[in-house]
Amino acid sequence: MKTGAGAGLVFISPLGVRMRYAIRLHFPASNNAAEYEALVNGLHIAIELGIKRLEVRGDSRLIIDQVMKESSCHDPKLDAYCKAVRRLEEKFDGLELNHVLRKYNEAADALAKMASERAPIPRTFSSATSTNLPSTTRTTGVGRPPKRTELRPQRLCRSRTRGHGH
Repeated sequence: MKTGAGAGLVFISPLGVRMRYAIRLHFPASNNAAEYEALVNGLHIAIELGIKRLEVRGDSRLIIDQVMKESSCHDPKLDAYCKAVRRLEEKFDGLELNHVLRKYNEAADALAKMASERAPIPRTFSSATSTNLPSTTRTTGVGRPPKRTELRPQRLCRSRTRGHGH
């Protein structure tokens, strides 16, 4: 368990508008708990924003597999998070979870690191990996835009790894 854990979220609208969130966790959390906190908080934010169809991309294969029921959860705390995600799923018309390689999740990781270190979040961020897309931000980080995909109107879709050859 590490104290000062954080979670990072990047929402990208169909028009490419970005909203970035850095969440400071004020309790000791394992890496897996921090990943679940990012997912649960992200779903709550999406609900508050009125989002009905959402594709979630995460770099924790374990978390994606547990939520997708491809892996069982033996830790009671993580199981509680998994059940919370499944309850929140009912609020969406379409929710898809996909695993991405960590190198394609740099924006969220940078935000999580800033939050965990309690570092000030800069209004703008210049990086070789940042993009020149218009952005609306609450916090900023670095990253690359995801490929656009059509979300299917079904509940938690099958997970798959993305990022090979991108």
